[in-house]
Amino acid sequence: MTPYALRRLLLMLPTLLLGTLIVFTLLRVLPGDEATLIVGDRAVSAEQRADLEQRLGLDRPLAARYVTFLGDLLRGDLGESSLDGRPVRTGAARLSRPVAARRRLGGLAGGRLRSGAGIVTMEDGVTNPTKG
Repeated sequence: MTPYALRRLLLMLPTLLLGTLIVFTLLRVLPGDEATLIVGDRAVSAEQRADLEQRLGLDRPLAARYVTFLGDLLRGDLGESSLDGRPVRTGAARLSRPVAARRRLGGLAGGRLRSGAGIVTMEDGVTNPTKG
């Protein structure tokens, strides 16, 4: 492996770490938290809210939560959806299938259209504007 490629790979680690730190910080700085999102407008007692915060780990220090966040990311555990309780990873995979299929179809259609446009311009003699 060339020194340049090795250096680039090593620089990728702090970049990824900084990116995760920015995302984690933004999620914690924005108003509201996971417990508020889950509870919504329902009236819950302080004890129930404290129990929910404890289950979600919101009672732990921020640094400990960040280390857990990194560990979960490395294992591929993206957590559970606040809306339906299912793992985010399976929901993202389920949603990405139609998008991937549309991209493939769009790429095929775009390639066909570009090829067709090239053939039409060749027939019209527009391919080389320097030739009169």
